[in-house]
Amino acid sequence: MSKTLKTSKISKMSKPKKIKAKTRKKDPIAIVELGNTTEEDANDNDYKIFNLCLQSLIFTFLVKMLRKLRDVFCSCLPCCRQPETTEAPEIPETPETPKALKKEKPKTCKYEDPRGILKLGEAIGEGATGLVCKGCHLKTNDTVAIKIINAEKAEDKEIKNEIEILQSYTEHKNIATFHGVYLNPVPKGREKLWIAMEYCGGGNIVELVSNTPYRSFHETWIAYIIREVLRALKYLHGQQVVHCDIKGLNIALTEDARVRLIDFGVSQKLNQGDTCKDPVGTPHWLAPEVWFAAGFETATYDYKCDIWSLGITAIEMAEGMCPLHSIEPEEVCIKILYDDPPTLRFPSKWSTEFNSFLGRCLQKDPKLRPSAGQLLKDPFVRKLKNVKTVRTEIQNLISRINKARDAEFTISESNFSN
Repeated sequence: MSKTLKTSKISKMSKPKKIKAKTRKKDPIAIVELGNTTEEDANDNDYKIFNLCLQSLIFTFLVKMLRKLRDVFCSCLPCCRQPETTEAPEIPETPETPKALKKEKPKTCKYEDPRGILKLGEAIGEGATGLVCKGCHLKTNDTVAIKIINAEKAEDKEIKNEIEILQSYTEHKNIATFHGVYLNPVPKGREKLWIAMEYCGGGNIVELVSNTPYRSFHETWIAYIIREVLRALKYLHGQQVVHCDIKGLNIALTEDARVRLIDFGVSQKLNQGDTCKDPVGTPHWLAPEVWFAAGFETATYDYKCDIWSLGITAIEMAEGMCPLHSIEPEEVCIKILYDDPPTLRFPSKWSTEFNSFLGRCLQKDPKLRPSAGQLLKDPFVRKLKNVKTVRTEIQNLISRINKARDAEFTISESNFSN
């Protein structure tokens, strides 16, 4: 898999890298002797000067964008993180220092104690914001996935935003069910926030496709999964919610092969008529308009970015890797903006309907890109037949993977006991 950037906001850069430019003694284009120049030469010189200006504008745009990207990379590396600042001493209240100047302690949201409601099990993974464990909801006896986050992050904008979206928009059958958010008070001083979600025992798309013989899904499997994700997106977009991070890792399946959209960590809830301004997501899946928003502060984008990302995910399911997976994020940006849209490596191996569907999803102009509702009427999705058979086939794959995992766990456990 390509080097994948953890989903995070792309913010402004600190110091840019210094680029040493080769100095030239004279610019032959800029020196124009008018007395000895014909009208044709003058036009040629005007064209060259215009071309230089255009190249300069493109270069300026790329530099701005790369500066912002580098800030994201630096934030992911321990060696580049800013050192933690020590807390400033509390300022005593005096007539000269009004209450407004006193350092206020951050307010922590009041959540229910999970003891007696949730039982924590083994760790099953690690997300961008914390550890994910398997658990049990004691009141409903449902198996749940519990994301564990440090309590001090409860007031972070991203965490609050994710919780608000989960509380309001997870009723759809193709979105993982929300089971509540809790604050575990033990041990004191090291409280943890528990976010309980539906447990998807079938794993995510990346895990499943990597366990197929040719690291590739059958076309009918892709059509089924795409259809279910489109249904979730149609609902979310109708509620003015943009997921902003559609990819294989964020599409999970239950043990009976039902599709669930997960991870709303960078999703955005818009007001009527609003657009997204903060460029977020995973580089190789980002739509061209999101890359533009990374380079220009005035640029915006909307829910159509999810459609582009879904097209990239469809290729990921077909080929086991996303397009441009071997290329660094900085180069991906340039190729997405200036090259033709990605396609399947061997289009002739796949149906005309699938190739046509990808072409519609991967329109570089978002105005020409169809909505989720329109794509549900596309022949690639609409002509899907024998859904029960497709689900049974995927279910068999999930069963084989889970049995192999359980057997491996049993062997490792017996070796440990010995």
